[in-house]
Amino acid sequence: MLGSAKVQHSPLLFDIRAPFVRHTRAGSHSQYGSEEYETNSCITECQPRILVDQMSVDHVSRVGRPRRFDDATERNLLLDAGLRVIQRNGYAAATLTEIVEEAGLARRAFYRHFDTKDAVLNGVFAREAEKVGAALREAVSSAPTGMAALEAWLDTYMSVFTNPPQRKRVSALSSDEFRRAAGYAAELRRIDALFAAPLTEALRRAVAEGEMHVADPAEDTKIVLAVAQQVGEFLLSAARPSKRRGRPTRET
Repeated sequence: MLGSAKVQHSPLLFDIRAPFVRHTRAGSHSQYGSEEYETNSCITECQPRILVDQMSVDHVSRVGRPRRFDDATERNLLLDAGLRVIQRNGYAAATLTEIVEEAGLARRAFYRHFDTKDAVLNGVFAREAEKVGAALREAVSSAPTGMAALEAWLDTYMSVFTNPPQRKRVSALSSDEFRRAAGYAAELRRIDALFAAPLTEALRRAVAEGEMHVADPAEDTKIVLAVAQQVGEFLLSAARPSKRRGRPTRET
């Protein structure tokens, strides 16, 4: 429907209607011949112009404030902002409003991608874990032997806790407050499986090449992963700020 004032007063629409009304008037004739010829001629010539004008009307009816970023960019901006807010304030003090402001986006942009604060923070957790998972897969697949693949997996996994920037991110995402977030437990199980897959591959290669003798690489994967996680927790605890002689230790 043409409902707006702008459309009703469009010069283009008046230009289309006037000849059509004139040619369809009973008994009209012109220099081109019969009424039938003139009516059909106008319909044929005017239809493209009507279509173009209608497309313009439809476009105008859909126009709103243009989005500055596509979906993927918006999501990453929110995840980046969520991580910064958690690192600065801690999980419990992080708010949806602060995350949106930190990202430089409107609140409606947040709800295009997430339902709650927990959802965006779990998204941060998942994205960081995906990076680690990709590094683990690359380390294992590029190793020349099964034993070398196992060592590469261990080195890559432990670097998460020994590299200061990575350790800082992991520390923020493994606090007791964060672990109580809705959806955290399910996300953690998925991430454990993500990390375990390349480790199992390394163990199976080592067994196949005669470098190791284990009954079940999948079961041994659980043991190795659990030990690595415990060592990681210890390194995180040692690096977290603590008060000594009235002065907190600093993250390097």
